[in-house]
Amino acid sequence: MTEQLDHTRSRVDDHDSRFEQLEARASDLEDGRQGDCEQLLQMERVLEVIRNKNEDLEARSFCNNIRIIGLPESTAMGRMEHFMEGMLSDLFPGELSRLLVVERAHRFLLLLA
Repeated sequence: MTEQLDHTRSRVDDHDSRFEQLEARASDLEDGRQGDCEQLLQMERVLEVIRNKNEDLEARSFCNNIRIIGLPESTAMGRMEHFMEGMLSDLFPGELSRLLVVERAHRFLLLLA
């Protein structure tokens, strides 16, 4: 009887030890998850800052450009520069049309985030 009691106590102690190990592991995982969440939030803030900087740089690089929105896809099947020169000459006749220089003209695809 004493042998069985000692064996049972030994098993209970073993289970207690394993249970404590499981609690410690669960606690470590929760702590790690909290750190991961904080790191993710920090990375999202950095990403937003980088997006804003990129948008600002793009806007500054196009500061001398004209953006024309709404031209149909079939417009200017040939060279876009010639089409734009003709269109701007029609829109701004006279002295202004001679001052306008079209260096490049291209379609811009907007990527939605």
